[in-house]
Amino acid sequence: PDSSLIARKLAPFSRSICASPAYWEKHGKPERPEDLRHHQCLLYTYLLTGDDWTFTGPEGEVKVRVTGSLKVNNGDALLGAARNGLGVLNTPNFIAYEDLRNGKLEPVLLDYMATDANIYAVYPHNRHLSAKVRLFIDFLVERFRPVPPWDEWDMGL
Repeated sequence: PDSSLIARKLAPFSRSICASPAYWEKHGKPERPEDLRHHQCLLYTYLLTGDDWTFTGPEGEVKVRVTGSLKVNNGDALLGAARNGLGVLNTPNFIAYEDLRNGKLEPVLLDYMATDANIYAVYPHNRHLSAKVRLFIDFLVERFRPVPPWDEWDMGL
């Protein structure tokens, strides 16, 4: 909200709804976002939407209230829980991409994209931005675009 700051987009980040193959085998895969109401969902306490997961699909935006017995404020802890078959994870791909790539986690609801966001470099408005800061931001933009490494698993790269 501070309008004196400059925000430069570095990269998009998408989210995946995923769980371990063992979890899907035991509980079945959801076919629609609403099916998640019948699953053990792993909840991230800092998710701005709380226990409401939002999707964009063929019918437009769908919001689903999910429940689960594990609610923590650490993405890596949730990743470990999902990897060990404890539930369904709604996570940014930059956290889970290695597990998605190697099959430890399997994504579902591919026709329903979980809400996407962007990563920004935010810095004070300053006519004399240091060369080091400018070069670092340029490096990050180049490194993450057009497809950030955490989304390459989805493209088979």
